[in-house]
Amino acid sequence: MDIRKTGQLIARTRKEQGLTQRELAERLHVSDRAVSKWERGLNLPEAALFEPLCQALNITVVELLHGERAEATVPALEQAVDEAVALAGEQERRRKRCWRAILVLLALLAAAGVLIGRPMWEDCQRQKYWDRDNVRPTVHYYRFSEPNVYLDMKIRAQGFYGPFETDNALFGNDLAICAPMGRPPDLQKVELGPVCSWEIRFQFVYEKSDMEIKVLRWPYGLKGTDVGLEDGEEVSFSKMSDDYEGRHGIEGPAYVIRDLEPEYLYSVVIFWGDGYFAEYPFYTVETGG
Repeated sequence: MDIRKTGQLIARTRKEQGLTQRELAERLHVSDRAVSKWERGLNLPEAALFEPLCQALNITVVELLHGERAEATVPALEQAVDEAVALAGEQERRRKRCWRAILVLLALLAAAGVLIGRPMWEDCQRQKYWDRDNVRPTVHYYRFSEPNVYLDMKIRAQGFYGPFETDNALFGNDLAICAPMGRPPDLQKVELGPVCSWEIRFQFVYEKSDMEIKVLRWPYGLKGTDVGLEDGEEVSFSKMSDDYEGRHGIEGPAYVIRDLEPEYLYSVVIFWGDGYFAEYPFYTVETGG
């Protein structure tokens, strides 16, 4: 069976009957694009359309399958029936394979949606939680004491402020520079000397979407006096390259404060929402070793 010869026969006999592709398609309740594919030898009609197509073109099934005019002998009819049955079976197998492929594809897409969509949804929910006004951002400091040896610095939030300050919550704490000498007792000391580098790196465990970051410093001798954020000197800091993200088990961008000077109280101050801010302070001393 030659699919191209069959297509040529359909086109030729259609024209002999004075039919357009659209008119033939309307008689068979198919699209004119389907008729065009038949005539170009790209596809065959479904077996169920053989009889109505032959009636419309005034040809026999034998002629349709052979692609040429032929005498309808008994052997020819038997061969045509066998070919039609085989063709119908092949078309049914193709349909089944197509549906199986579609179902497999849908299953893979559904699985991919779960694998990709769920983590994204969880990240979105986590970010929504950290973007709440009453959730404090967390800063993680580290520094290098010698090449490739870093030290964790456990620095707690000293000041945490907001419109809904309460007496028994983390809100309303004094700025580190305002607290009397010796308070808080666990204020982090950073030694600056030949062994330790004169820089500090920090990352946020989780960043708020709308927060602003500043690094301020005050001479340590002002500790315990009536000074505030507006009296702090703003210190420049820079974002590190993206390959630092994920180091030390912390996701998110890393920042560095360079050229630290001794005898200063430094604070990384984070602002967010409507009047909220928190500070993470440390103070510096110079060692002669």
